[in-house]
Amino acid sequence: MGIVSDNPRWFRSSVVASVVLAAVCEVFLVLCTQDKGLMAVTPWQDDPFHAWVSLVVFALPMLLVVIALRAVAAWLPWGRSTPTGRQRDLVKAGLVLTAFVAATVLDCWISVVLGLHRPVWDTRTMWLLAALAVLAVASPVVTRLGIRDLRARPRERGVDWVTDVLPERLAAGVRRHDVAVFLSASVLAAVVIIGALAYGERWSDPLLISWALAVEITCYYAFCVLTNAVLGFIQRPDRDRRTEHAVVVGSLAFQAAVAMHGQLEPLVGFGSPDGVGRLVQVTFGPAVLVFVVALALIRLAPGLRPASPARPAR
Repeated sequence: MGIVSDNPRWFRSSVVASVVLAAVCEVFLVLCTQDKGLMAVTPWQDDPFHAWVSLVVFALPMLLVVIALRAVAAWLPWGRSTPTGRQRDLVKAGLVLTAFVAATVLDCWISVVLGLHRPVWDTRTMWLLAALAVLAVASPVVTRLGIRDLRARPRERGVDWVTDVLPERLAAGVRRHDVAVFLSASVLAAVVIIGALAYGERWSDPLLISWALAVEITCYYAFCVLTNAVLGFIQRPDRDRRTEHAVVVGSLAFQAAVAMHGQLEPLVGFGSPDGVGRLVQVTFGPAVLVFVVALALIRLAPGLRPASPARPAR
């Protein structure tokens, strides 16, 4: 049975509200990031504020696509989840969408409160701030709707998202090769994004392109792992994931270092402050250090060690 027939009020639920909010936010971010003249009059045009905006402008469409796929799974012949389980998953996904929007609004408003680039603000800036105010008002309202809908639905979870969206044989393959799936999706996103950026900005330095690819791949791999942990796109096999946990921590440190590279450059690295090599040093170096420390701590922590298999009784 489809979502609509099982719940006549479905299209007035929080999922639609969160999708509309995310779509409006996406339009706002695309205008800000793709129109150079418009970006030049925004308070959030520089890192670390722009780093978050650059992530969300691609993260929101990715989430919207997988939400749309899960929503139509009700009409697929192999869809196996119950209407209640599917609806609960979509409500949770809507809350994640709204959290990204709310974090973006907060990110932008902090730059406004700090008065960054105040001399270049003009009428276009005021219109952007008005749109930002609308998003700021709407975000808590949609969040409240999502929490209400989540509480109203039983804690029912039948299958993961891939089982509902793909035929069983394909879904089993995705679950078996979960790391490869996340890594492939991350590489694909990175190649598309950096390829377009390198073409538009006429990049010719192989080191710069390689560094930018590394930034995007690690960013979206961490994004895949963390959103999967929250939403359960793929039911991952039981295995020792301590190294992956350290990779995610290191990836997050990498993104933080990229966002704060202007503050780190006077403290870390050697060579010309404007050189690509210096940029690689001040971002990649801390990320590797954090990864090594995290891996050591995770492997030493007794509670994070994989359980030893039980020995048969003699």
